[in-house]
Amino acid sequence: MKSSAEINELTAALVEAQSNCEAPPLDGTGQFSNKYSKLASVRKAILPHFHKEGLAVVQVPGACERGPTLTTILLHKSGQFFEYEPMFVPVPRADAQAYASGITYMRRISLLAIAGVVGEEDDDGGEASRPASGVRGQGSGVRKEVEAAPAAAPLLSSARRRAIVELANDLGLNRETMLNIMEAEFSVSSTAQLTPGQADGLMAIMRAQGQPASTSAGGGRSPAAASGGRR
Repeated sequence: MKSSAEINELTAALVEAQSNCEAPPLDGTGQFSNKYSKLASVRKAILPHFHKEGLAVVQVPGACERGPTLTTILLHKSGQFFEYEPMFVPVPRADAQAYASGITYMRRISLLAIAGVVGEEDDDGGEASRPASGVRGQGSGVRKEVEAAPAAAPLLSSARRRAIVELANDLGLNRETMLNIMEAEFSVSSTAQLTPGQADGLMAIMRAQGQPASTSAGGGRSPAAASGGRR
């Protein structure tokens, strides 16, 4: 977390604001019948108390190769600030609806955390400890949302999976190298576990790391393929 050189006025204001914040109503129902607070209710319960103490919250959306990100900044009228580490959640699809749902989820979770209040039912870690089903690496919290909630992630067709393997061969990347990339970037061990969005990301990474086999030294495989490791 980053902060201004001085934070005394900000922290004093935050203490006062948190002391007046109450938990928002659980007015949303997720696909697993879990209750949670919608973003509008979270903002209504928190921001008036923050504004009264001279605090403002700025939430800046962004994106990385695996999905949407959100950077939250807490500002005080004195100019003092806290800038929190960017938050990230994986989403099932690389489209506007899935990204919007992920950003909405991160916005409300960040606000709740800063205010120190609760905005969902406590399941004693049940959801977090439940074995993953389907595609690995998908954020269960995002799937709970009903606000622009994305549908279940479709798996790749056999033709798309063959295209990935053929691209790896064309770039001189062996199977081990391709699996290393999938595990490191998407936490999956097979092309059958990739979503279409992840497949696009994998192919982009392979293109950046590999080179056409015909252009490698002596017309053979690239150094990455020969070593089996990531470049």
